[in-house]
Amino acid sequence: MKKFLKNICLGLIPLGIYVVLIISVDPYNYFNDSFKTKNKSKISETNNKALNQILSLKNIEFEKIIVGDSRVGALNNDYIFENYQLDFKKIVIPAAKLNEINDLVYFMVSNQSINEIIIGINFNMFNDFAFSTRTDEILKIYEKPLFYIFNFNIFKLSIKILNNHLFKLDVSDSKPTISKDEFWQQHLNTRSKWQYSRFKYPLEYAEKIKELDDYCFENDIKFTVILFPHHYDDIKVLRSYNLIEDKKRFYALMKELNGLVINYDYYHEKILNSNNFDDPVHFNDEIGKIIVDEVFSNKLQWGISNKDENFTKIIYDN
Repeated sequence: MKKFLKNICLGLIPLGIYVVLIISVDPYNYFNDSFKTKNKSKISETNNKALNQILSLKNIEFEKIIVGDSRVGALNNDYIFENYQLDFKKIVIPAAKLNEINDLVYFMVSNQSINEIIIGINFNMFNDFAFSTRTDEILKIYEKPLFYIFNFNIFKLSIKILNNHLFKLDVSDSKPTISKDEFWQQHLNTRSKWQYSRFKYPLEYAEKIKELDDYCFENDIKFTVILFPHHYDDIKVLRSYNLIEDKKRFYALMKELNGLVINYDYYHEKILNSNNFDDPVHFNDEIGKIIVDEVFSNKLQWGISNKDENFTKIIYDN
């Protein structure tokens, strides 16, 4: 019996060392932030930006959220606070799908006293084939410490951070090896074509959007949807796959929502200028500020509201 207990204790030693390692290094400061290194935060954010953002909200209270993909990243929440005295917490999931945005919004509503929600989307996300389950793991980690401790990716990240700290390694930013023009064409010929070539109108997504809109209306939560602009080159790819009518059907859905929808994704002089974009679907910081100013000042010059009778009368050609 003593030998059996001894073997158990010996077997638990590696497990104990593992747990101590994860809790000590704690890549996302889930338990504490006592282990500080020059590059820890940068390494963790680069590894999983969405998980990093969501876990950073774990121990604080907030009432306003902005949720979306990397295009939401161009809406500067510091700029919003400085100019409009509104404290929004921004949750960005690179290449987010509508089901992930929906899951995150409901999760935050169930865990916080949310009184205002802004989501940023675009027609290229409104597709039956656009689906991902990344938020499942993120929200399990958020809720259950054991999922964090015994997650293999967290273990690998802990080793990476420890190795960087011990050997004083530099962390360099990854920079594109091709020019903006080359990357632009590459995006149109790959991602744009891939997204628009396989499209099916998503009845389930349409229902989820209406349900979220109804939920916000019934619970007195201010709900805003921003339809982000794409450069006209991307719209031309969309047109080549005969999706204009589907896009107008999407706009018709948006018009019927109780919440405020502001559309920037239509034929306008700003979407003709490539200098306003980093690539065909990502606008730059200056355009982001224009959108913020219009949304929060309630003075629309470029954006068109779903309360406007012309909302669905979108023009694609001059």
